[in-house]
Amino acid sequence: MAKTLPPSRNEQARAAYEENMLSLRSVGYDTRGDAMRLTLSSGVHLSIPRSQIPPLAKASSEQLAAVYVGNGGATISQDELDVDVFVPGLLDRLFGRTIRSELGRRAGKVSTLAKTRAARKNGRKGGRPPSTSSR
Repeated sequence: MAKTLPPSRNEQARAAYEENMLSLRSVGYDTRGDAMRLTLSSGVHLSIPRSQIPPLAKASSEQLAAVYVGNGGATISQDELDVDVFVPGLLDRLFGRTIRSELGRRAGKVSTLAKTRAARKNGRKGGRPPSTSSR
């Protein structure tokens, strides 16, 4: 039996950050604009033409009306079509990696008390060890 390891603090922090910035709060179908309306947890509202979301491009209006936020805000889901569209992947495809890389850059600049303490503790140990060549 495989042992399940608890997520590291870094993974927990990244998950919390992505949940705050990129998780989906609501999704719905706009019949007049033939588009999916997304609201992210950051407060950003997006209207994406249905044709830009391949798994939903040929869905009926009834099927589109039944879409919902799935997987804790990570996906646009529809049970009848067995569709789960990963929202960060959709945003990457539509807008390129620029948005995600910018969000990552901003996240790296965030200074927390835990980060400060860890840096000081590592500094007392002599700082970052020299890199070793694996030749």
